Amino acid sequence: MKGISTILATILIVIIVVALVSLTYTFAVGLFTTSAKGATAGTEALAKRLQQSVEIVGDGSCNAVTNNITFSIRNSGTENIGAGSLSVLIAGKLISDASTAPNITAATMSPGQLKQFSAWTEDDLTTGNSYTLTVSAPAGSVDKTVSC
Repeated sequence: MKGISTILATILIVIIVVALVSLTYTFAVGLFTTSAKGATAGTEALAKRLQQSVEIVGDGSCNAVTNNITFSIRNSGTENIGAGSLSVLIAGKLISDASTAPNITAATMSPGQLKQFSAWTEDDLTTGNSYTLTVSAPAGSVDKTVSC
């Protein structure tokens, strides 16, 4: 009986050690997988955002009578730019809301696509003056001086 008890105790200890090692391994793998997913997702989101850039094409035109500026932009990135991702400032004032620039707030642009936009401001634009037009996309902003 003394020999069997020793063998059973040894087998039980081996089973307990194997179970503890398995639980520790499973916990560690789960922990590292969860950590890696967050970093990967953040990097992918940043890379996508940096590929959503625009450029202002041409000089743009200004109509001082209607306080309207017309301009063209091109998606110079490699990702689609979704509706609501573009914003426009004229002389430092945000213009891209649904009432002053409805075609900008609803715009979606595929890579390389060129679109013409029009925005008006409540401020009086004066003939002979120049105004800074700023178009912001997820990757950054571009400026252009527009003369009336």
